[in-house]
Amino acid sequence: MFQFVPVSEDLIQIEKSIHNKNPDYNNIAYDKNHLNENDIRGHWRDAEKLGLERYLVKKGDIFISIVEYGMSSPNQNKPWLSLLLLDQDFHGHGIGREIYHFYEELMTDKQVDTIEIAVHAANTKTLTFWTSLGVQVFNERAYEGKLMYSLSKQLSDTY
Repeated sequence: MFQFVPVSEDLIQIEKSIHNKNPDYNNIAYDKNHLNENDIRGHWRDAEKLGLERYLVKKGDIFISIVEYGMSSPNQNKPWLSLLLLDQDFHGHGIGREIYHFYEELMTDKQVDTIEIAVHAANTKTLTFWTSLGVQVFNERAYEGKLMYSLSKQLSDTY
């Protein structure tokens, strides 16, 4: 179904393209509509500092998304999905939902019972997406001068 391919210099143009097809998100998150290669490399460095894994998501032969996650969030020390950015060309087809469920299965396989997600408060479409998947807001905070919501979802009571 999906393949998570680690980000790399060889794939930086693909990652940049996915970002730049989402100018509304870029504007909310980074205060600019388009990112360049140095911006992308900066995200890689930030992810590394936070112990995050960052991937391009491939379906068949096509890269369709960026996913970034870690096993210990800075605020609650819980597994967290820090980014799921879908190529704009694939919005509205249920693919973001499928990628999320794939991620959820990965976490369940690692015996994770709760995951967290951070969403910019200004990103109302994304907040609606996450709450439709049963993810609930549990905190409000500022990050880099922007209002953020912390969300969580209980995956299982088994672990």
